[in-house]
Amino acid sequence: MNLRGILLGTTALLTAGGLVASAASAAEIAPLGALDINIGGFARQYLFLGDLKEKTGRQTGSYDMRTDTEVYVYIRGKDEATGLEYGANLELEADTNTDSNADEAFAFIKGQFGEFRFGDDDGAADNGKIGAYTIAAFSGGLDGVGPLDIPAVVDGADSGDDTKITYYTPTFAGFQGGVSWTPHVGDSGTDIGTTDSGGVDDLFEGIVSYKGNFGDVGIVTSVIGSYGHFNSDGEGDDETYKIYGGAAITAFGFKFAGGTGYQKGARPLQLDIDGASQGNYVGGNAFVRDAAYKWYNLGVGGTFGPANVSLNWGQVYDTDTEAGFGGRKSPKPYALILGADVGVAPGLVVGGELEYFEGNDDTENNDGILGLVGVRLAF
Repeated sequence: MNLRGILLGTTALLTAGGLVASAASAAEIAPLGALDINIGGFARQYLFLGDLKEKTGRQTGSYDMRTDTEVYVYIRGKDEATGLEYGANLELEADTNTDSNADEAFAFIKGQFGEFRFGDDDGAADNGKIGAYTIAAFSGGLDGVGPLDIPAVVDGADSGDDTKITYYTPTFAGFQGGVSWTPHVGDSGTDIGTTDSGGVDDLFEGIVSYKGNFGDVGIVTSVIGSYGHFNSDGEGDDETYKIYGGAAITAFGFKFAGGTGYQKGARPLQLDIDGASQGNYVGGNAFVRDAAYKWYNLGVGGTFGPANVSLNWGQVYDTDTEAGFGGRKSPKPYALILGADVGVAPGLVVGGELEYFEGNDDTENNDGILGLVGVRLAF
């Protein structure tokens, strides 16, 4: 073989070897990152029975089913040198008809200075509220699964999971504080807020909470508040603010809880005269310029063998607006909810709730009895 042939053969072998090495490299699966990843979530199935039409203001039957399914991805890291903890929570929607890909998604940094959260998460006030619903069995009573719940008697209108920055202080002798800033209520994810939409901007929410035990008695209590402004010109005051306080006490196997609040710039919603929903259901609420209302909630519960039982009561008892709805009577909704659940296996709970609700305005057919039974699976 001449020199030229030897060189060509050697080049071919080297090229083939390079291709094999490249293919082998491409087949390798590299680690995604240095952080720990844990996956969990829940799958919940509910059967509703009763006056669904009266509760929702829509033409519907007297029974139906709904699901509530989410997959959690928890990402965690820690710098051993400084003790700094950091990561993210991704709560992904898994119901088959959902239009959104996530419920909450935020990053956090935590250390001796406290904790910062950045992204789509409930605000400090919503995360720290205490009331009758805190001790409710199964879905959560007044703050449980919709449309059984009654948001107007929980903690008033808030920022929900809108994009925000939240800070929580360290806990000192059982006390903890927190504050959130939401630039535009109603905007989350990739949205950029509109500053002349008639919505609420620069909503600041705060909380001071306490948790302690005194012998056989345990107490959890908090005071929450918020302040913001409507972002477009209009008649009346452009401010919105609220104050709400609640407590839950556990003593000798029984639980007692309640709370009361006032909010300006928000009101309970009601159904239209023709029965159509105003974007909510009986007991819903929303930010509304120059409106105001007051509410309270009370609850009692206990554990009897393997069963948890609770009774929730909530009522809007005063409103200060006749704006909108043709000057009709402002709604003062109330509800009584009896709940019970039993843990039948690790992560598996069965239970049900029975509710009497009343819109308490001059709209016909907005009261009745609604129940649910269901299964909750946590994984």
